[in-house]
Amino acid sequence: MLIISLKCGFCPPAKNFWSKIVDEAGVDLHVLIVEKEKGIDQLYGAGGFPCLVCGPEEKYYGMHFSHSEAKSIITAKI
Repeated sequence: MLIISLKCGFCPPAKNFWSKIVDEAGVDLHVLIVEKEKGIDQLYGAGGFPCLVCGPEEKYYGMHFSHSEAKSIITAKI
């Protein structure tokens, strides 16, 4: 799941980045917008945006990952 904010300039490119990675991996990406899903950031413990939540203790922020690193993150969670 990817949690983004409409107020964050990094979120649209991150959404595109992660969407491309999950498409290549053949999985779905649930995108939640913090302004539309009140409290979702607190529920999942997101400390900033964009936040890729892969598990209770596994969160990845931003999109500073290489393509191969990002694909490894996604495929390890399938």
